[in-house]
Amino acid sequence: MRADAEKVAVETSIKNAKKFLKDVLPELGPPKVTGGTLHKPKEILTLYWVVSGADKIAGVFVTFNGDNTTNIRVDKPRGSAHVLRNIPVKNLRSLHIPEQFRELRDAVKEGVI
Repeated sequence: MRADAEKVAVETSIKNAKKFLKDVLPELGPPKVTGGTLHKPKEILTLYWVVSGADKIAGVFVTFNGDNTTNIRVDKPRGSAHVLRNIPVKNLRSLHIPEQFRELRDAVKEGVI
Protein backbone atom coordinates (compact mmCIF):
# COMPACT_ATOMS: atom_id res chain seq x y z
CA MET A 1 0.00 0.00 0.00
CA ARG A 2 1.28 3.42 -0.91
CA ALA A 3 2.09 5.99 1.79
CA ASP A 4 -0.25 8.92 2.38
CA ALA A 5 2.36 11.25 0.89
CA GLU A 6 1.85 9.53 -2.47
CA LYS A 7 -1.94 9.90 -2.38
CA VAL A 8 -1.89 13.01 -4.59
CA ALA A 9 0.28 11.25 -7.20
CA VAL A 10 -2.09 8.28 -7.28
CA GLU A 11 -5.15 10.53 -7.57
CA THR A 12 -3.47 12.52 -10.35
CA SER A 13 -2.64 9.34 -12.25
CA ILE A 14 -6.20 8.05 -11.99
CA LYS A 15 -7.64 11.40 -13.10
CA ASN A 16 -5.28 11.55 -16.09
CA ALA A 17 -5.93 7.92 -17.03
CA LYS A 18 -9.71 8.48 -16.97
CA LYS A 19 -9.38 11.55 -19.20
CA PHE A 20 -7.14 9.67 -21.63
CA LEU A 21 -9.53 6.71 -21.71
CA LYS A 22 -12.44 9.00 -22.48
CA ASP A 23 -10.56 10.08 -25.62
CA VAL A 24 -9.36 6.67 -26.82
CA LEU A 25 -11.88 4.12 -25.51
CA PRO A 26 -14.19 4.37 -28.54
CA GLU A 27 -11.25 3.62 -30.85
CA LEU A 28 -9.27 1.09 -28.80
CA GLY A 29 -11.75 -0.58 -26.52
CA PRO A 30 -11.04 -1.34 -22.88
CA PRO A 31 -7.39 -1.72 -21.88
CA LYS A 32 -5.69 -4.03 -19.47
CA VAL A 33 -4.73 -2.15 -16.30
CA THR A 34 -1.88 -2.61 -13.86
CA GLY A 35 -0.65 -0.64 -10.87
CA GLY A 36 2.83 0.49 -9.97
CA THR A 37 5.40 -1.58 -8.13
CA LEU A 38 7.97 -0.94 -5.44
CA HIS A 39 10.62 -1.45 -8.12
CA LYS A 40 9.32 1.57 -10.09
CA PRO A 41 7.38 3.68 -7.57
CA LYS A 42 7.00 6.71 -9.86
CA GLU A 43 5.08 4.63 -12.40
CA ILE A 44 1.65 4.69 -10.77
CA LEU A 45 -0.82 3.26 -13.31
CA THR A 46 -0.39 1.58 -16.69
CA LEU A 47 -3.03 1.07 -19.37
CA TYR A 48 -2.10 -1.29 -22.17
CA TRP A 49 -3.44 -2.95 -25.27
CA VAL A 50 -1.84 -6.15 -26.60
CA VAL A 51 -2.25 -8.03 -29.85
CA SER A 52 -0.95 -11.48 -30.68
CA GLY A 53 -0.60 -13.40 -33.87
CA ALA A 54 1.11 -16.63 -34.91
CA ASP A 55 4.14 -16.73 -32.60
CA LYS A 56 4.07 -12.92 -32.23
CA ILE A 57 2.93 -10.52 -29.54
CA ALA A 58 3.01 -6.72 -29.53
CA GLY A 59 1.49 -3.93 -27.52
CA VAL A 60 1.12 -0.28 -26.59
CA PHE A 61 1.65 0.70 -22.95
CA VAL A 62 0.74 4.10 -21.46
CA THR A 63 2.06 4.64 -17.93
CA PHE A 64 0.86 7.55 -15.79
CA ASN A 65 3.56 8.81 -13.45
CA GLY A 66 1.57 10.90 -10.98
CA ASP A 67 3.25 14.18 -11.91
CA ASN A 68 1.14 14.84 -15.04
CA THR A 69 3.63 12.99 -17.24
CA THR A 70 3.44 9.63 -18.98
CA ASN A 71 5.76 7.02 -20.40
CA ILE A 72 4.73 5.47 -23.71
CA ARG A 73 6.11 2.12 -24.85
CA VAL A 74 5.34 0.42 -28.14
CA ASP A 75 6.56 -3.18 -28.09
CA LYS A 76 6.96 -4.89 -31.42
CA PRO A 77 7.51 -8.58 -31.99
CA ARG A 78 11.02 -9.97 -31.71
CA GLY A 79 11.88 -7.72 -28.78
CA SER A 80 12.08 -4.32 -30.44
CA ALA A 81 10.51 -1.41 -28.57
CA HIS A 82 10.12 2.33 -28.84
CA VAL A 83 9.93 4.26 -25.56
CA LEU A 84 9.07 7.89 -24.84
CA ARG A 85 9.58 9.02 -21.24
CA ASN A 86 8.10 11.89 -19.23
CA ILE A 87 5.72 13.09 -21.94
CA PRO A 88 3.28 15.70 -20.58
CA VAL A 89 -0.24 14.28 -20.33
CA LYS A 90 -1.52 17.26 -22.35
CA ASN A 91 0.54 15.98 -25.33
CA LEU A 92 -0.95 12.45 -25.40
CA ARG A 93 -3.48 13.22 -28.14
CA SER A 94 -0.72 14.39 -30.47
CA LEU A 95 0.97 10.98 -30.21
CA HIS A 96 -1.93 9.26 -32.00
CA ILE A 97 -1.93 6.20 -29.74
CA PRO A 98 -5.02 4.59 -31.37
CA GLU A 99 -3.44 4.87 -34.82
CA GLN A 100 -0.16 3.42 -33.57
CA PHE A 101 -1.96 0.45 -32.05
CA ARG A 102 -4.05 -0.18 -35.18
CA GLU A 103 -0.93 -0.16 -37.35
CA LEU A 104 0.80 -2.54 -34.96
CA ARG A 105 -2.25 -4.83 -34.77
CA ASP A 106 -2.64 -4.92 -38.55
CA ALA A 107 1.06 -5.64 -39.09
CA VAL A 108 1.01 -8.51 -36.58
CA LYS A 109 -2.18 -10.00 -38.02
CA GLU A 110 -0.84 -9.76 -41.57
CA GLY A 111 2.54 -11.21 -40.54
CA VAL A 112 4.42 -8.13 -41.75
CA ILE A 113 6.36 -7.77 -38.50
